[in-house]
Parts: sequence; structure tokens; C-alpha cells
Amino acid sequence: MNSQGKTGALGKPFSSAHIQATLTNEKYLGNAMLQKTFVRDHLSKRRAFNQGELPKYYATETHPAIIDEETFEAAQEIVRQHAEERKNRARPTKSEFTSKILCPFCGEHYKRVTNNGTIGWNCRTYQDKGKRYCHGKKIPESILKALAADVLELQCYEPAEMKACIDHIEVPADNHLTFFLKDGRVIERTWADRSRSESWTPAMKEKAHKSALKRKESKSCQQM
Repeated sequence: MNSQGKTGALGKPFSSAHIQATLTNEKYLGNAMLQKTFVRDHLSKRRAFNQGELPKYYATETHPAIIDEETFEAAQEIVRQHAEERKNRARPTKSEFTSKILCPFCGEHYKRVTNNGTIGWNCRTYQDKGKRYCHGKKIPESILKALAADVLELQCYEPAEMKACIDHIEVPADNHLTFFLKDGRVIERTWADRSRSESWTPAMKEKAHKSALKRKESKSCQQM
């Protein structure tokens, strides 16, 4: 929806929290959960989510429904399945590059991403909203570690040295990094992309091989 230029009721881009709230909103059924929030402090008038501090009341048929119960329950089942999958998923360990790589164009930090078995870092805005909102190109983690080791004059990359010596990293352009060291030095590094054939992993090559065989078999069947 963000890539199509659609926004929420207040004109802001959609987020995962907005979608979650929409999918679980009982008001679309014509019902209402009362006292979801409450005024915690009558002096400041600040509201807080009710996490059991006060009773909640579920009122039915309080207004016309805009979705049938079967569709709503089907959505709830998918939400529950996703929640169960997240519960059993191993929590990723925090990388030494987390909150260290800054996008100078939108001000967001880069985050770790995995695609086709390869690990890299990309601007959070680019990942969440698309290139319409921020230009960004993924930095392969292997390149990031190699350049950090070079800047620190290490024979091999050491995470502890990275955390101790590098304050942050900026990405002024594609294939270009600026390392800001804690001792005040600023060091530029660039790199050249590998060719397509060099960047393919064995799993990617095997997948491409199977796809080629499938296309060849399909073409043979059409000619018979």
C-alpha cells in the first residue's frame, strides 16, 4: 500500500502495527471491546493501554458490521499462525553493525537482511517502504567486514575491534562507505561489484539449473 501511495486515516504511511490493528479490530464485526485504554493520571490526562489494570467489556451489535464473522475469523487464524511461528523462531543475535550504519539521505539506520542465502545490510526505509522513499543499495556483509578490517589494518575481521574503534559508518553513494573512527579519523572506502556469475551461491546455481531443465521439458512437451 505504501508503494502505491496509499496512506492511513491521518495521512501517514502504513506500518506493520497498523495492519495488525486493522486485522484484529472487532469493530468491523459491529462489536466493540470497551475500556481498551484508560486515563492513568487524571492530572496529565494521559491514556494508557489496559493490560489488565481494569476490566474490559465486549459489547455485541453496537453498530452495523462491514465484514462477516467467517472472514474475520479466517483472518484471526492467520494472525494466530504467524504469532505461533514467531514464538518458535530463534531470535537473531545482535550484530556489531546494528545501529552503526547510517543512511545520510533519510537518517535511518541500515538493518541486516537475508536474500537467497546471502546476508547484507540495507537502509531500513528502503526495506520497509521501497525505493520511492529512499535510495538504497544492499551492502554484502562480507564486503562490509572486509572493508572494516582494511580500515582497522587487521589481517582478518574482528567484531570486538569493530565495536571498540568505529563510531559509525555512512553510505554517501552506492559502493561507497565512510568510516568515522572514535579517534576522530574519517576514512573512505569503495568496492566494485562482483559479476553475476561470481556472486551466485551453489544453492542459487542449483535452483537456476532446475528452472532451466523445467523450461526445457515444458518446451519439448509443447512441440510434441
